[in-house]
Amino acid sequence: MTVTETARQFVRTKLNDEYVKMDIGEGGGSTDISMNSLFASITSAASQPLLSATRSVSTDNQIEFKTTVSGSTYAGYTIREVGILNAGGTGMLTRIPIDPIGPLENTKTYEIVVIMEVE
Repeated sequence: MTVTETARQFVRTKLNDEYVKMDIGEGGGSTDISMNSLFASITSAASQPLLSATRSVSTDNQIEFKTTVSGSTYAGYTIREVGILNAGGTGMLTRIPIDPIGPLENTKTYEIVVIMEVE
């Protein structure tokens, strides 16, 4: 089966418009596809809102989600998972286990970039 370029553009645009938040967490391991949140959300543990994601769509089927994490807000935590969520934080597009970053340092800022390809 082949998906048309028009359909790919529709999916890219829909994902770019709908999924505008990111979350960071300390959980790891495999993903349960029925989950709509991270295993161990750092933003929730620190009583902080979800992180805003800067998004950009390329013409070669890619969507880039980017956010900045302040070490002073999350000092001492270790990031082991990243999630991309809708505006309300109730629908998770993806959860990505990552190599640990941290413990986060008070004086540093961390940039997290997720590139998704729509095929």
